[in-house]
Amino acid sequence: MVEALLKTLSDPSWHVRQTVITALGNISSEHPKVVETLLKTLSANGRNMRQAAARTLGQIGDEHPQVVEVLLKALLDFSSGIQKEVAEILPNLTTDELTIGKLIENALAKYEPLASKQVTADSQIDTLLFALQQVVGDV
Repeated sequence: MVEALLKTLSDPSWHVRQTVITALGNISSEHPKVVETLLKTLSANGRNMRQAAARTLGQIGDEHPQVVEVLLKALLDFSSGIQKEVAEILPNLTTDELTIGKLIENALAKYEPLASKQVTADSQIDTLLFALQQVVGDV
């Protein structure tokens, strides 16, 4: 079944591909090609596909430490929708080496004063996003 879904990712309709991305995360993150495909999709051209991949990776991220690294890099995506999606996902993920909650805590402690000057919207997620982007940019 997973193989059939993976083949469907070449469908010309982004709606179909987006649905498949979501289904892949719900069906099996154990299949070796699922995470690999989702990671590749996160760097694909279509914003809707990247956003679906980010959301799906967020659901299975704790099981695969490389997912956290890729999601952190996605904070620098040119799409603000993807940036916000990832900023909402990251607080719920942990790995053996890094607790994302601690990263967020440290990022806010270091960059929140600067964020309040740089972020125009009065939004906690925008402030969090700005702080995390600064940390990722520092690495």
